[in-house]
Amino acid sequence: MTRRTPTLLAALAALTLPLLTPAPAAATPTPTPIPPQSPPLKDDFNGDGYQDLAIGAPRAAVDGRKSAGHIAIVHGTKSGLEENAQQSIRRGADRIPGPARADDLFGRALTSADFDRDGYADLLVGATATEESERPLTLVWGSRKGLAGGPVPAVRLAGGEAFLTSGDFDGDGHQDATTSDERGTLTVLYGPWAKDGTPARTSVTAPGEDDHADRMTSLTAGDVNGDGITDAVGLFGDPGNSHGAASLAYWPGSATGLSRTRAEFWRPGRGPVTGDALAVGEIDRDGYADIVVSRTHRETDESTTPPGGQVTHLPGSPLGPDITRARDFDQDSPGVAGTSKDLWRFGSDLSIGDMNGDGYGELAIGVEGRTVAGRKNAGGVVTLRGSRHGLLTSGTRSLTQDTKRVDTQAETDDRFGSRTKLVDFNGDGRRELAVTAEGENRSTGMVWLFRSNRSGLTPDGFFVHASDGGMAAAPGDRFGSQYTS
Repeated sequence: MTRRTPTLLAALAALTLPLLTPAPAAATPTPTPIPPQSPPLKDDFNGDGYQDLAIGAPRAAVDGRKSAGHIAIVHGTKSGLEENAQQSIRRGADRIPGPARADDLFGRALTSADFDRDGYADLLVGATATEESERPLTLVWGSRKGLAGGPVPAVRLAGGEAFLTSGDFDGDGHQDATTSDERGTLTVLYGPWAKDGTPARTSVTAPGEDDHADRMTSLTAGDVNGDGITDAVGLFGDPGNSHGAASLAYWPGSATGLSRTRAEFWRPGRGPVTGDALAVGEIDRDGYADIVVSRTHRETDESTTPPGGQVTHLPGSPLGPDITRARDFDQDSPGVAGTSKDLWRFGSDLSIGDMNGDGYGELAIGVEGRTVAGRKNAGGVVTLRGSRHGLLTSGTRSLTQDTKRVDTQAETDDRFGSRTKLVDFNGDGRRELAVTAEGENRSTGMVWLFRSNRSGLTPDGFFVHASDGGMAAAPGDRFGSQYTS
């Protein structure tokens, strides 16, 4: 970076269903409903009504220990994120179980929810599972003073360490966590949670015998079928298969918990729905969370994916993802900013949220391989507007580091757009955009925070480094390679 001076429906007939291997488990009682109440804001770790931003740097060194990993917390306020204040979360500090060890990858997965229902969002953190540690998860409690600021210390938990997401997967009003290891074993930790981190119950679903080559590559959550219970959505499969990517997988929630049957989806004449990145959120304001999945490259000459990548919008419905209404978008779509170029990786990351306050969700799309002014892999971001008809190609926005009023300059291999996250930091009903450039400064990594207005994304904002929170920053840290799911 160079600093600049200011100047399921019909498609369900084709579902691949028998992909279930139930894990042995004792019968569990139906959860007791609790009186409904509005949950606290996700990511609001100090309960002030403003969402905060957790930034993972799992490959960063801590106290000289390579790839020990740490997390930076930037707090939201009435005026937005605090520019000059950052909290550092790491093992061995602030009563977080430690010590930090080399190759821990602390922060490799993150999710946030108010697991103990005290009004403060908590942070669940994944780290590398080892033979010495069968508890690779760390639960850091929120409080009035923020994470790790209350009387109860953080606790270590068992579960899948590679992918984390949260929601109410049994509809009882308590927040739950769904975790997965790289192999795709789903462990669901159901609330309510005790202060020692013990969940009310746990379920484990291992992959089927035919899934020996498959891996989980992404996991998130949302109410896709509109029944008021959170569903899990992931990318699961063999990335080295003939389709070149993992398949879209869907586990609906129910009153007894998350389904142990994984559903996959096919598009007539197109084959399985596969992807490299994934987002779930409300785009068309119809009461069903939508799924957007991306393919960032053309894997074979016969592929219908454009060379620069594409994103596919799958609307939610009472039966889950509605394949019959799937729509594809790429940078050659009329109205979409940019041009589809080989290796640009349109869809390197995805995030859904309402940026202009009209109630419809915009889609933020990372384009980490974009060439900017001759600089390869400099990267960029494109946003598509949401509407009652779904995503629109009119009014798209595009940002790079060379965009006017962005106070940095694009460089080769910055990979700006490698990660994206939309969060309402100032409580005005419009989400702001966090963008990572993992390759910045020889892969030290950096995060930009862009403001929004009634028209959507703006180039105004600021950037943060790991050093802003008192942590050493070095090449290879990849600061910002994880946000909360």
